[in-house]
Amino acid sequence: MTDRDVFERVRGRLLVQGRRAAAPNCRYRLAGDGVTLRCAVGCLIADEHYDDGFENRPVAHQAVIRALSESGVLESDDWRGPRVRMLTALQYTHDESAPAAWAAVLDQLSLRLSPEGSWTGHRGDDEHQRASEAAADEPGAAE
Repeated sequence: MTDRDVFERVRGRLLVQGRRAAAPNCRYRLAGDGVTLRCAVGCLIADEHYDDGFENRPVAHQAVIRALSESGVLESDDWRGPRVRMLTALQYTHDESAPAAWAAVLDQLSLRLSPEGSWTGHRGDDEHQRASEAAADEPGAAE
């Protein structure tokens, strides 16, 4: 699975869903009204690998990385790799952009994919990654 494959899977899920998985804070999964909403990363985690303990944890948290690996999204536990940086950018889009703006924001993010389908990143990725790493380094983050 290329970064483009993962990106398009997330894009499709978010645009069909059309609303945040939030109550009031964003969550990997949120069940209610007969439907389960998923965030940009939560939609990639297989049901059998999801745990409520992921909530309020960053993408780079050890447990979330493990679940993504077990779900076939990551080829390794490389929590600093380009795919995790892409997932962090997608998560930020879900959490910080209005759902009505998702299509346009995702179109802009897609420009960071190479013709071969690899995430090339952007200067702003470093900012999102540093914030995610800082949260992962908080006491109890490696639980």
